[in-house]
Amino acid sequence: MNEKNHWKHAIIFRGIESDLLDSLSEIGELKHFAKDSFIIKEGEKGKDFYIVEEGVLIVRKADKNIAEKKLSDHFGLMAVIEDTVRSADIVAGTDCKLMIFNWEMLKKKFPIEFTELMLTNHLKGLQKNIRDMNQTLITTLMSNEKLIDQVSSIREKISSDLHDDVGSILAGLSMQSELLLMQGMDQMNGILTQLGNSSKEAMTRLRDIVWVVDSRKDRFENLFLRMRDFTFQILSEERFETSFDLDEIDKEKFIKPEIRENIYFIFKEALTNIVKHSNGDKVHIEIKERDNYLVLTISDNGKKRHQSSSDGLGLNNMKTRAQRINGILKFDTDNDFKIQLSIPLSAD
Repeated sequence: MNEKNHWKHAIIFRGIESDLLDSLSEIGELKHFAKDSFIIKEGEKGKDFYIVEEGVLIVRKADKNIAEKKLSDHFGLMAVIEDTVRSADIVAGTDCKLMIFNWEMLKKKFPIEFTELMLTNHLKGLQKNIRDMNQTLITTLMSNEKLIDQVSSIREKISSDLHDDVGSILAGLSMQSELLLMQGMDQMNGILTQLGNSSKEAMTRLRDIVWVVDSRKDRFENLFLRMRDFTFQILSEERFETSFDLDEIDKEKFIKPEIRENIYFIFKEALTNIVKHSNGDKVHIEIKERDNYLVLTISDNGKKRHQSSSDGLGLNNMKTRAQRINGILKFDTDNDFKIQLSIPLSAD
């Protein structure tokens, strides 16, 4: 055996008497691994766990080095205990010596108290790793104040949107469910229909929120596709003939998430108002780039306008969203009804 016996100082053996550790040598195997050789491969199963006696090992996942294992570090134990596949590759970064233990043999050879202490130490080690990673993350974030503000703002917005949009609908579902318990069978059909409609609305709003925060959707193409989908979804079920005019805009171009979000929700509000209040039968949607402005125009051929409190609230919401992205929102009701939104593409 190696006289150094660094493996005995592994965190999993803390608190274990030296005599007992000496007897571990009988079931452990000290083995040499050449540089660049694989010790563990991701996706494989095994019954052994390892402790570094000499050298440095690399933890690799998806061909990226994510951590190192050094003197007295152990690895592979969690997968063995949980009987799951290895979660990453472990490769020898230098010539290495490892102490290898078979978990099943260890459990048979030593008392339950020993393995329980090992597991307790292992969990303590995991907790320490988590605390260290959290501290590293906090330190990194604190070095970039702007990033903290952005992350905080996004988290608050997700929370607010989920609470205000989906939360209110689900609260309504809960109330209607309670009504079902108090109604006879003859009254249940209407309530069940309303429950179904409310559930669909909740899912639609939840999908919108997920789309808003998805960084993979930060291209003009993603915005235009979603606008098209919503247009044909809401207008195809009604009496409207729809035309969609998309100018030669670079669809692969990046669009800031807050601009993408507010354009889309202004667009949704405008189409919803048309469906609710227009007596026309044609809707035209145009998106063009003019003098470094993105210009969205929505118009219908309706003549009669029905103003209501909800209609006014919708227009106010659109104005507020336009202000958030330094946009200019215009309403024209002299002839046909038209809404035009202009957004500076170069604005910070």
